[in-house]
Amino acid sequence: MNDSIKHLVADHEQRIHQLCSELSVRDLRIFGSALTDAFDPTCSDVDVIVEFFDAEAPGIADRFMALAVGLEAIFQRPVDLVTRQAVKNPVFRRIVEETSEALYAA
Repeated sequence: MNDSIKHLVADHEQRIHQLCSELSVRDLRIFGSALTDAFDPTCSDVDVIVEFFDAEAPGIADRFMALAVGLEAIFQRPVDLVTRQAVKNPVFRRIVEETSEALYAA
Protein backbone atom coordinates (compact mmCIF):
# COMPACT_ATOMS: atom_id res chain seq x y z
CA MET A 1 0.00 0.00 0.00
CA ASN A 2 1.28 3.47 -0.84
CA ASP A 3 2.61 5.22 2.29
CA SER A 4 0.18 8.16 2.11
CA ILE A 5 -2.82 5.81 1.84
CA LYS A 6 -1.37 3.52 4.52
CA HIS A 7 -1.20 6.42 6.98
CA LEU A 8 -4.67 7.62 6.04
CA VAL A 9 -6.14 4.14 6.55
CA ALA A 10 -4.33 3.73 9.87
CA ASP A 11 -5.50 7.16 11.07
CA HIS A 12 -9.12 6.43 10.14
CA GLU A 13 -9.35 2.68 10.66
CA GLN A 14 -12.05 3.05 13.32
CA ARG A 15 -14.18 5.29 11.06
CA ILE A 16 -13.81 2.84 8.16
CA HIS A 17 -14.81 -0.10 10.36
CA GLN A 18 -17.77 1.79 11.84
CA LEU A 19 -19.01 2.81 8.38
CA CYS A 20 -18.71 -0.74 7.09
CA SER A 21 -20.45 -2.18 10.12
CA GLU A 22 -23.35 0.29 9.83
CA LEU A 23 -23.81 -0.51 6.13
CA SER A 24 -23.59 -4.31 6.45
CA VAL A 25 -20.34 -4.66 4.53
CA ARG A 26 -18.92 -8.17 4.47
CA ASP A 27 -15.57 -7.31 2.87
CA LEU A 28 -13.89 -4.08 1.72
CA ARG A 29 -10.62 -4.11 -0.20
CA ILE A 30 -8.41 -1.49 -1.80
CA PHE A 31 -6.75 -2.12 -5.16
CA GLY A 32 -5.13 -0.31 -8.06
CA SER A 33 -2.71 2.59 -7.96
CA ALA A 34 -3.18 3.24 -4.23
CA LEU A 35 -1.12 0.11 -3.67
CA THR A 36 1.75 1.26 -5.87
CA ASP A 37 4.22 4.07 -6.37
CA ALA A 38 2.00 5.27 -9.23
CA PHE A 39 -0.38 6.76 -6.65
CA ASP A 40 -0.24 10.56 -6.69
CA PRO A 41 -1.54 12.00 -3.39
CA THR A 42 -2.42 15.26 -5.13
CA CYS A 43 -4.77 13.83 -7.76
CA SER A 44 -5.22 10.04 -7.69
CA ASP A 45 -8.50 8.46 -6.76
CA VAL A 46 -8.83 5.36 -4.60
CA ASP A 47 -10.13 2.10 -6.09
CA VAL A 48 -12.19 0.00 -3.69
CA ILE A 49 -14.13 -3.23 -4.10
CA VAL A 50 -16.93 -4.16 -1.72
CA GLU A 51 -19.03 -7.18 -0.90
CA PHE A 52 -22.19 -6.55 1.12
CA PHE A 53 -24.20 -8.87 3.32
CA ASP A 54 -27.70 -9.31 1.85
CA ALA A 55 -26.72 -7.68 -1.44
CA GLU A 56 -30.12 -8.57 -2.93
CA ALA A 57 -32.09 -6.93 -0.09
CA PRO A 58 -33.99 -3.69 -0.64
CA GLY A 59 -31.89 -0.62 0.05
CA ILE A 60 -28.63 -1.91 -1.42
CA ALA A 61 -28.32 1.13 -3.70
CA ASP A 62 -28.63 3.42 -0.69
CA ARG A 63 -25.97 1.44 1.19
CA PHE A 64 -23.67 1.53 -1.84
CA MET A 65 -24.00 5.30 -2.20
CA ALA A 66 -23.60 5.88 1.56
CA LEU A 67 -20.40 3.81 1.48
CA ALA A 68 -19.03 5.73 -1.51
CA VAL A 69 -19.79 9.11 0.06
CA GLY A 70 -18.43 7.99 3.44
CA LEU A 71 -15.17 6.70 1.97
CA GLU A 72 -14.70 9.90 -0.04
CA ALA A 73 -15.12 11.89 3.18
CA ILE A 74 -12.58 9.70 4.96
CA PHE A 75 -10.01 9.64 2.14
CA GLN A 76 -10.66 13.27 1.12
CA ARG A 77 -10.51 12.27 -2.55
CA PRO A 78 -12.67 10.56 -5.17
CA VAL A 79 -13.33 6.87 -4.61
CA ASP A 80 -14.09 4.45 -7.43
CA LEU A 81 -16.28 1.88 -5.70
CA VAL A 82 -17.28 -1.35 -7.37
CA THR A 83 -19.15 -4.33 -6.00
CA ARG A 84 -17.57 -7.73 -6.24
CA GLN A 85 -20.71 -9.01 -7.99
CA ALA A 86 -20.34 -6.37 -10.70
CA VAL A 87 -16.89 -7.57 -11.77
CA LYS A 88 -17.62 -9.92 -14.66
CA ASN A 89 -14.28 -9.86 -16.48
CA PRO A 90 -12.34 -12.89 -15.19
CA VAL A 91 -8.93 -11.35 -15.86
CA PHE A 92 -9.81 -8.16 -13.98
CA ARG A 93 -11.36 -10.19 -11.16
CA ARG A 94 -8.19 -12.28 -10.81
CA ILE A 95 -5.97 -9.20 -10.78
CA VAL A 96 -8.10 -7.53 -8.11
CA GLU A 97 -8.22 -10.69 -6.00
CA GLU A 98 -4.46 -11.22 -6.24
CA THR A 99 -3.37 -7.64 -5.61
CA SER A 100 -6.00 -6.09 -3.33
CA GLU A 101 -5.49 -5.44 0.36
CA ALA A 102 -8.18 -5.71 3.03
CA LEU A 103 -9.58 -2.58 4.63
CA TYR A 104 -12.39 -4.34 6.48
CA ALA A 105 -13.74 -7.86 6.89
CA ALA A 106 -16.72 -8.88 8.99
